[in-house]
Amino acid sequence: MTKLSPPDIAKLSCYQTEQLKRFRAKLSQAIATGDTEAVHDLRVASRRLHDALEVMGAYVGRKRVCQVQRSLKRIRRAFREVRDLDVLRISLCDAWGSGEAAANVQAEVEAVLARRRERASAAANRVGRRPKLVERVESVQGLCQAFARFARRNPAPLAEELKNMLRRRATVLLQEDPRGEGTDLHAVRIRVKQMRYCAQLLEECGCLPAGILTESLVQMQDVLGHWNDQIVATRILSRLAGRWRMISAKTAVSVRLLEYATLRAQAALDDRRKVGEQWPALADVVRASVSDEADDKSASVAAAGILAAERAEGDD
Repeated sequence: MTKLSPPDIAKLSCYQTEQLKRFRAKLSQAIATGDTEAVHDLRVASRRLHDALEVMGAYVGRKRVCQVQRSLKRIRRAFREVRDLDVLRISLCDAWGSGEAAANVQAEVEAVLARRRERASAAANRVGRRPKLVERVESVQGLCQAFARFARRNPAPLAEELKNMLRRRATVLLQEDPRGEGTDLHAVRIRVKQMRYCAQLLEECGCLPAGILTESLVQMQDVLGHWNDQIVATRILSRLAGRWRMISAKTAVSVRLLEYATLRAQAALDDRRKVGEQWPALADVVRASVSDEADDKSASVAAAGILAAERAEGDD
């Protein structure tokens, strides 16, 4: 197991405050302007803030922390379709080739996706403005201040919280072996992402040196992110091609969409193969970073509970 250094409470408090400020600023920007990067950044900041809050439960109350985490998740999920459409539209800029036929396909697809993005953005903005969610997000500043005071007086529970968090995330990830036939790579992608943000949190507060764990997780997340982009593109474009109005009145466009969706699906198969090839090395690094066998049983029980709860609720 990688030995964790005692957490630097000042660094952790700064990290919490930084992620809160970033989330609030990017949420305001996304609602006001619909900016593509702001949508992406607010989702990243919400995940990082989620993890920074998780270790505060022993000091400020787990119920209060869970309420805020659920609010962050609702906002993040609300902007998921907006982000998916942004990534797809960017990837389609040079997808259709040249000529009049290609221009017709591009114009048709862009018009449909732009309208869909506008509707998704409006729905997400309504969620982001909900008074109850806004109130809970605003309460984070007070929770962070209370946490810093209590943690300085008694830092021992914080060190244990951080160690247990790393162990739980690792156990959950290792249960999602992507090499099995029919494995849902979306679940693997979420676990890798969660493990990465956990490792980065420990690095930020001085518990874990930056190194091979985060690097390995980033490499796997890149491949899984590319896989997800292909799956989203395949799903959206094939559904668009299958619309009655499209396939009956604009058959040539429909055919081109289906051909391109097939290419994206093939790319997803290639990514799945890469994930399987990279998994053994990542699993070895993750195992080396976490607890000894004496801790494995309790971690597995906790991980099983996490998996059951998240699968019932869904994740993004």
